[in-house]
Amino acid sequence: MLQTDPGPGISCYMVSDDNMLNLEAQIAGPSGSPYEAGTFRLSVQIPDRYPLEPPRVRFMTPIYHPNIDSDGRICLDTLKVQPQGCWSPSININTLLLTIRLLIANPNADDGLVPDITEEYRRDIGLWKKKALDHTRLNAVPVPVAAAAAAAPAMSSNSSSSAHQPDPAAVTKNKDEEKENDSAGWAKDDSSSEEVEEDEDVEEEEVEASLFADVPAKKQRLV
Repeated sequence: MLQTDPGPGISCYMVSDDNMLNLEAQIAGPSGSPYEAGTFRLSVQIPDRYPLEPPRVRFMTPIYHPNIDSDGRICLDTLKVQPQGCWSPSININTLLLTIRLLIANPNADDGLVPDITEEYRRDIGLWKKKALDHTRLNAVPVPVAAAAAAAPAMSSNSSSSAHQPDPAAVTKNKDEEKENDSAGWAKDDSSSEEVEEDEDVEEEEVEASLFADVPAKKQRLV
């Protein structure tokens, strides 16, 4: 199943041809998460009592995550036998790796393994996202250039808490452009007004009448 029809974003293979119990897996960072720019390697050890016991899975690539510690250990119920966990012999390795990928994208702060990262995730998720993104860029295997380019919009929207805020420089630029456009528009209107005011003896009431006479037409153009 892992060779012919693996789940999206995962792969798993034997480390050596003569040992099916020693596997290595790769998980692509989930889209829309601070991990999507990288690929993570994991060790998958199959116990003798498998599938009655779950595989022993550990991250080989460092990852900044509330539920994964610096030794690569994963806090996940699916990796624990009942009653402490929810492992079942019906769960295959393909499904297990997909569950781990889901955990990467959706940290469980109620069952955190790393206290300081868990607290940071709860208190300041924007800071956590920034650190997770920096950590991914530093340690994870980069995804192919084409895939990274396709994922760039999603990454920018989730890379930090400031990603949801407008860029001050862009706002200033837009405001300046609006001012220039407004100035150009008023300059055009002023040129038409100058034609009306060529005769210096025109009374102020007539000037106002000529200006307001164009209001209905302007409203029609806006509509």
